[in-house]
Amino acid sequence: APATGGAVPPLPGRERAGVRVDAAESVDLSNPKIARLREMFQRALQSGVTIACGSDAGPYPHGENARELELMVAFGMTPQQAIMSATATAAKVLHRENDLGKLDAGYTADLIAVRQNPLEDLKTLRQPVLVLKSGTLAVDHQSAHP
Repeated sequence: APATGGAVPPLPGRERAGVRVDAAESVDLSNPKIARLREMFQRALQSGVTIACGSDAGPYPHGENARELELMVAFGMTPQQAIMSATATAAKVLHRENDLGKLDAGYTADLIAVRQNPLEDLKTLRQPVLVLKSGTLAVDHQSAHP
């Protein structure tokens, strides 16, 4: 039976292992430490362990979680699974699935708008055009991008 308990950060111990990864395209799978992290991630994913993105102790600074999502895909998730790990799954882990994690009436409206389909290229999440925080426009880069 698949493991369903607990949530794990997508790349546990990466910094403690002395592995620096700045973007998914720079992942060196021949590095034994990276290969071991990828294998652990894939085992957790295949076993049904809940994997949520987002943490005060994550591998990337606040505001750069898109890079973590790219690594999650490089390590075996689909783009949709990675995005869900940062939205609906994260809300469930926080026991906030009744007010976070989806677009619906009564839910907190924290969302971004991007120019391209992130399911086709997650890198588009690095450059949001609009950011809404609790339903209020927090960032507007519409004029900065033609």
